Amino acid sequence: MVTLRCSDGAEVKVDVRVAMNSNTLRLILRRNKPEVYNTIPLPNVNSGVLQKVIDYCCMHAGSSADEDALKTWDAEFVKGFDVEGLFELLTAANYLEIKGLMDLALRTTADLYKAEQEQSSAAKELFRRKKRAFGMLFLIFLMLVIVFAMLVLVYVRSSRRSWF
Repeated sequence: MVTLRCSDGAEVKVDVRVAMNSNTLRLILRRNKPEVYNTIPLPNVNSGVLQKVIDYCCMHAGSSADEDALKTWDAEFVKGFDVEGLFELLTAANYLEIKGLMDLALRTTADLYKAEQEQSSAAKELFRRKKRAFGMLFLIFLMLVIVFAMLVLVYVRSSRRSWF
């Protein structure tokens, strides 16, 4: 077991096999014996994100699961993250050099951005349609006002003739 100290001061014990998924931790552990490095500081990773990283590494560490099962697990894994959480996960994956997790976080971020763009495009189109409909309603209203004004003018002129 190796102990990791997070940026928020929390210490998390992790199996060495799981820690070896990180290139950063692998280099530290290979250069030093685990007994020498009792606690490895992780100044760029908080405990909440580290737990998610550990969950990912546990699932992918020498996993005997097939590719489809891993893809399904990955899809479920990233569903729980908002944009800020994905950024923290990406930062941790980058700092710890976990390529698979970085790829997953980047792909998910790109998918969220793409969905946001599509949603934005749909909202713009809806706004254009409403603007066009409002313009048409305004023109109809303006025409009705003009017709009403003309009717009033005709009525006033016709009522004047009857008095004369």
